[in-house]
Amino acid sequence: EHADLVFNFDNEALYNIFNKTLKKSSPSYQELNGLIAKVMSGITTPLRFPGQLNSDLRKLATNLIPFPRLHFLTSSYAPLTAPSAKEYARLSITDLTQQLFDPANQMAATDMRSGRFLTAAALFRSKDLSSRAVEDAMLTMQSKNADYFVEWIPSAVQTALTSVPPVDSPIAATFVANNTCVQDLFRRTHSQFAALFKRRAFMHWCKHTLFSLHSRSQEKAHFAILQTLERAWTRWSLPRPSPTWSTWCRSTSSTRRRRPRTRTRRRKAPTRKGATRARKALPSTPRSND
Repeated sequence: EHADLVFNFDNEALYNIFNKTLKKSSPSYQELNGLIAKVMSGITTPLRFPGQLNSDLRKLATNLIPFPRLHFLTSSYAPLTAPSAKEYARLSITDLTQQLFDPANQMAATDMRSGRFLTAAALFRSKDLSSRAVEDAMLTMQSKNADYFVEWIPSAVQTALTSVPPVDSPIAATFVANNTCVQDLFRRTHSQFAALFKRRAFMHWCKHTLFSLHSRSQEKAHFAILQTLERAWTRWSLPRPSPTWSTWCRSTSSTRRRRPRTRTRRRKAPTRKGATRARKALPSTPRSND
C-alpha cells in the first residue's frame, strides 16, 4: 500500500508459462526465479544501457499511475518459446507486440480482456530498432483493442528503446500495464487466504512471531484495504455513460437545496372510553341532603 510501484508475479501464471509455453512439466526454483529476473531486467534496462527513447523508473511511475492507490502493475515478456522451437520463432516487432498482449505471456494469472487498460509501457531491446516501427505496432494494437482502453486517457501507451539486446535473444520486449484486471488476482488471493486463515492452517509455525493476539484486527484492516482497491478498480474499469438529458436532470435535481421538514406533534383528544376511565378514577364526594 505504501509503495510507489508494485509488479505482481503469480506462481500460478509462472507454472502455466513453463508447462504450456516452455514445455517444462516440473520447473525448478532457479528457473522460476530466472524468468522473474528476466522480466525485471527488461523493466530496468533503460536505467543501465543507452537507447533512442530512454526511460527511468520515475518516468515509468509518472506515466503509468494516474491515481496514487492504483499502483499495482501486471507485466509480460516476449519472446517465450520452447527450447526445441527456437529455430522457428518469429522475432519481428509485430509478432513480439502480439505476444505481449497474449494472456499466455502474463506474469499474473489474470486475463487482460476482463478489465480495461488505464496505462501501459512497452520496453524493447535490440541493436537495430526502428522507433517508427515500434510506434506503429503499438498504435495498431491500441486501435484494434480500443474497447479495452479507457477513453479518458488518449495517449495511454509509452515506448522505450534500448540498443543492447539480451544474451539469449537478438531482440526482446517487456510490457508493463496498469490494468483493472489485477482485481481478479487480489480477489483470488483474498479468498484463498481467508479459507486457510479460517481453518488456522499453518498457523502453528508462526504462532508466536507473526500472528499475535492483535493480529485479527490487522488482518481485518488488510482485508478492508483489498476490498477498497477492488471497488476502485471496478469503478474505473466501467465505461462512463454519455451525459443525456435524463442524467443531467437527475444530477441537477439532486444538487438543489431542499427545505427541512418540520414535524409538529399533535395531542390526541381523549376518547370517550378514556374519559369514563378518568372519571371513575376520581374519588367520589358524599352528597348533601339539602
